Amino acid sequence: MLNKRTKLVVSMPIYNEAKKIEKWLFDIRSALFEFDTHFIVVNDASKDNSRNILEDLKLEFENLSVINNDRNLGHGRSTLLGIKQAMVLEPDLLMTVDGDGGILTTRLKAFVKKALKSEFDVVEGVRVNRVDPIYRKVISILVRILVFLKCKKMPKDGNTPIRIYRAEIASEVISSVPEELKIPNMCISAWTRKRNLRVIENEIECDNMGELVNKGSTWSNSRRNIPNLRFIKFCFGALIEWFRFKL
Repeated sequence: MLNKRTKLVVSMPIYNEAKKIEKWLFDIRSALFEFDTHFIVVNDASKDNSRNILEDLKLEFENLSVINNDRNLGHGRSTLLGIKQAMVLEPDLLMTVDGDGGILTTRLKAFVKKALKSEFDVVEGVRVNRVDPIYRKVISILVRILVFLKCKKMPKDGNTPIRIYRAEIASEVISSVPEELKIPNMCISAWTRKRNLRVIENEIECDNMGELVNKGSTWSNSRRNIPNLRFIKFCFGALIEWFRFKL
């Protein structure tokens, strides 16, 4: 059971999140203030002022570690790098989230406590109340189907970035999942189910998800209902990677 003596490491990748990252970190810290919470932030060669902001935040966050990538590795590789570096801190539990927000931190504490009432290996945050454009909803459904075809178990949210791992499971993820993956969360969804791990799916509410998809720095999409070329190329590359991924 999580308590004040349990070390919880929160790991997140960020890219060009200078406008959001300070509030996001403070919100998470406030939500999880009861626990011994540490942060790992992987700054994926942001082009804005994210690096300087994170360096300043170290003065306010005693337990904040920042990794600055020399070049842009992509969201997937940065996610896995964050998990790997988090394990150096020898946590009891690891939580992964995206660095652009997108979930109600007011619900985060309840999400953690509810999840940890049961025996688990991995807890997945099933994102609800999302305001995504239609093409993102279609992709979410396809992701669930692809995970099912790989492991014969259907996830409620196949690509969720919001997860809690027991430390030994996080270590297995790092040793079993290729570090160059573009879509590690999707692959981990299949990997955990194929191994019949104790996966708990708990709902967590989103916060302005549609706005994040529309204006988020990752895809820089100015057209709400039409994916940009960069996003389309990523999807094709991810699909090729998915079929090459072996469980």
